[in-house]
Amino acid sequence: MGSILSGFEYDIFISYRQKDNKGDQWVTGFVSALKTELEATFKEDISIYFDASPHGGLLETHIVDKSLEGKLKCLIFVPIISQTYCDPKSFAWQHEFCAFNSIARADRFGRDVRLISGNVASRILPVKIHDLDAGDKSLLENELGGVLRAVEFIFKSSGVNRPLTLHDKRDENANKTFYRDQVNKVANAVKEIIGSLKDAAAGTLQDKTSKGQFAEKSNTPETFIQKAMSRDLLRVALVYGIFAFLVFQLSRTVITWLQWPSWATTLIMVLLATGFPIALFLAWRFEFGPQGIIRSTSVEALSNPFSSSRKKPFTGNAVLGLLFLVLLAQYFISSPATVSKPEEDNSIAVLYFDNISSDPEQDYFSEGITEEITAHLSAIKGLRVTSRTSVIPFKGKAINIREIARQLNVNNVLEGSVRKAGDKLRITAQLIDARTDQHVWTEVYDRNLADVFKIQSEIAHSIADKFKIAISPEANAKIVATPTTNIKAYELYLKARSIPLLGNGLGIGSYYGGYEKAKRLLKEAIALDPDYAQPYILLINFSPYDSAEFLAKEAIIRNPKSAEGYLALAGAMNNKKSSLKWLRKACELDSSACLLSFATYYAYSKDYPNAIQIYSHVIKMDPNLYEPYLGKAWAYYYMAQPDSMEKYVAWVSRLAPNTPEVNGLLTHSAQFNGQSDAVIEPAKKYYLDDTLNYNKVVGIAFLFARKWKAAESYYARTHYRDMDWALVKLKTGKTDSGKLLLKKSLDYRRPDGSPGDLSRIHAVLGNKNLAISYFKKLLETGWNDLFWLRNDPYWDEIRQEPEFKKMTEEMERKNKEMLHRIKEDQNKRFSLDF
Repeated sequence: MGSILSGFEYDIFISYRQKDNKGDQWVTGFVSALKTELEATFKEDISIYFDASPHGGLLETHIVDKSLEGKLKCLIFVPIISQTYCDPKSFAWQHEFCAFNSIARADRFGRDVRLISGNVASRILPVKIHDLDAGDKSLLENELGGVLRAVEFIFKSSGVNRPLTLHDKRDENANKTFYRDQVNKVANAVKEIIGSLKDAAAGTLQDKTSKGQFAEKSNTPETFIQKAMSRDLLRVALVYGIFAFLVFQLSRTVITWLQWPSWATTLIMVLLATGFPIALFLAWRFEFGPQGIIRSTSVEALSNPFSSSRKKPFTGNAVLGLLFLVLLAQYFISSPATVSKPEEDNSIAVLYFDNISSDPEQDYFSEGITEEITAHLSAIKGLRVTSRTSVIPFKGKAINIREIARQLNVNNVLEGSVRKAGDKLRITAQLIDARTDQHVWTEVYDRNLADVFKIQSEIAHSIADKFKIAISPEANAKIVATPTTNIKAYELYLKARSIPLLGNGLGIGSYYGGYEKAKRLLKEAIALDPDYAQPYILLINFSPYDSAEFLAKEAIIRNPKSAEGYLALAGAMNNKKSSLKWLRKACELDSSACLLSFATYYAYSKDYPNAIQIYSHVIKMDPNLYEPYLGKAWAYYYMAQPDSMEKYVAWVSRLAPNTPEVNGLLTHSAQFNGQSDAVIEPAKKYYLDDTLNYNKVVGIAFLFARKWKAAESYYARTHYRDMDWALVKLKTGKTDSGKLLLKKSLDYRRPDGSPGDLSRIHAVLGNKNLAISYFKKLLETGWNDLFWLRNDPYWDEIRQEPEFKKMTEEMERKNKEMLHRIKEDQNKRFSLDF
């Protein structure tokens, strides 16, 4: 018996793994029940292909032949989704499921059909008899191209996951489903789909007949204009014309920014002009149909069911409307006043001044001078200054101004030298236009050492004059301030600041100690000038936590107008009310620095909506600061929004290229998001000479990607022999040594220690209750790394446990709430009174 629609072999094809029909022959029973239900549902007879005999039909070792291809030409495909069905190596998966998915997409109805009700349904109608592992569910949804929607025949109770049977009682089933009801649901779904297919077949024939597509050709030949209209030639020409114009406008802007030669513009014009007749030719000769690309004059074209916009992609009204909107936006927005030209971009990088003193130990002094000048210039609104850490990689290297400017995305470079001999000081500074390699301004300062602060402020004022930028009174007060009258104390402060932990910014791999040395230098500076505020603030980094409040208050006493002092005091407070009090005080003195601290405070408190609102406000105040973009990138990382994170990473990279903070974020993100290949480059830049930590971090990335052999190769290069090494051993077949090492890892961790580690270890060891208990304690600490949660291989053993799922779902729910708050806050007026 054939299908109720011509051109199809069967109405329904039942696909299953033969092993799922052994024993109680569940699949055979289901097919029998479905046939009975269909007889009561349809007036017509519905044909079903079901290979009930595992020996009489096609075995899993056989090659697909034409007979099976014909049988797959059915209206509805019903796969019995089990714990074994989703196997890429199996016959049912390769030659039935994937084969039908491909065939249905290309036939005259398509795989997804619009129902009479107006909804859309797939002709693949899964019947699910087991809850699936995450990997199997992902495999199914990747093939389907969307979320798995199935009629479930699953009996669930504590520790039970089996097919639902006719004899199971509804009250005993955790899913509360009943066998006959589910069979009826399948039959009703079949009826709805087949009814819609019948209507679609009749409607298609009627539409094509009314349009004369199947009628005999008229004796009157079509004119060229008629042919052009029928083949949407004019619409293609219009779309291409608007698109080419927009591409040309964009390319001109890019060419100007990159300073490419003028012939590049001509080349773009030639390429776009050449593409126009090619586009028209392709539109005249070809169109898209269910079979793929077909000739417009072919027999297939006469019966092509596709709409005009599907025959000629990207020519629909929606695309035309969008292009017109972009064209209007380009007309109103793109003007010389709003599209910044390179010469209008007041961007500058301050390279480290060379130490040309006879004593190489004086490097700290030239470094300090450079950083002070950078800080002064950064205070000037309207001047974009790349960060100090961005220029560190170029320190002490042969200088190619144009190349450095290109890498740092700036148009101007300030370089110079410092010679210090006794109490005499010579500073040479020169501002260079990187586009022309010409000196814009040069000055030599021969002064006494005591004039070092005046020289720094004079350089800042001279550069502002060259850029024709007016310095605000607030910025000028910072620039001309004299922090100390004791030059020896200033030198000691600069020496302490140059210690690797604070001074070079190269990342964790470059730090090898220096706490005691820094403390000694700073205490000596304070002894020489007790009224010098900066050493107190810096000393906080090298002192016990309970000393931080005292040191911050001492700094404020010395300089009541120091925003840094109030920020340090806010950080030293152990309660929210006191912290907010001193943060607001800092806002009166330096709003940007204060607001960034506010945002950091909220970010550490996991209140990302408030943090992002503050970061956004700081960006509006000063779009040249890179810190708020970096803060937003981290916030979006923790909310598992990679696209938004990468957007703000791109901003940081533009404003402050080569910053270790970006490499740290990219390393962290790739590491716990299972992006093993993406972790290597940022990790190299971040860890530098620290090969042990580098290999460990990359090993973790491969661990999270479940590439066990690669993870093993990286861990082997380290001294790390803890829990991750144990898991790798387990996954690479070294079961005994892996379990032994995992138990040792558990032994030297206190029961009240890291709940995250304890939860992960117990999960792998099979102690599910303990694993869940420690996971609950981990959440109580405020931990909320969703990428880690989603990808951690340790928790694979307990992911399907109801209590674990409940806690993770709660994390996801809270995350969605935060994202919703962020969206709502976009239209709110900014206020610190949260």
